[in-house]
Amino acid sequence: MAAMGVVAVLLVGCGDSATGFCEHQFREPLVQVVEAKDEVSGSPIGVLVVKEVRVGGYAADLRFLTASPSYGVRVEGDSLLCSVPCGFGTREGYYIITVSAAGYPDQDREFSARYRVFHGGCPSYNDGGIQITVELRKSSPPPVLKALP
Repeated sequence: MAAMGVVAVLLVGCGDSATGFCEHQFREPLVQVVEAKDEVSGSPIGVLVVKEVRVGGYAADLRFLTASPSYGVRVEGDSLLCSVPCGFGTREGYYIITVSAAGYPDQDREFSARYRVFHGGCPSYNDGGIQITVELRKSSPPPVLKALP
């Protein structure tokens, strides 16, 4: 009898839902790369190569970053290719990404990412990911030398 009560609750759990279950939706990717450019010249960079993504200190599986609602990204080998503009990910937290492009060495970029909107209810959703510009430099800056007294 108790089992029938649970089934009844599940079936009416979400008014218009065909499945009876309330779903959570991500209306857009959390991280949206809106521009990529050379740090010095400002020249646009069309494709970024993302070699590693860490969220909250843990490596993210690149395949999950391409799931809906991502756009402009695809996994190639052990990298994520981002055709700018692109968007990926839904997990909030502190990100460290290793990124490069043709003619640019690997460089780490760090940022915090949170959705601006959470709407509870049925269905619930997140919206309003962050928009970032990635600036890359062609080479590492030369070491700073100090004269001895």
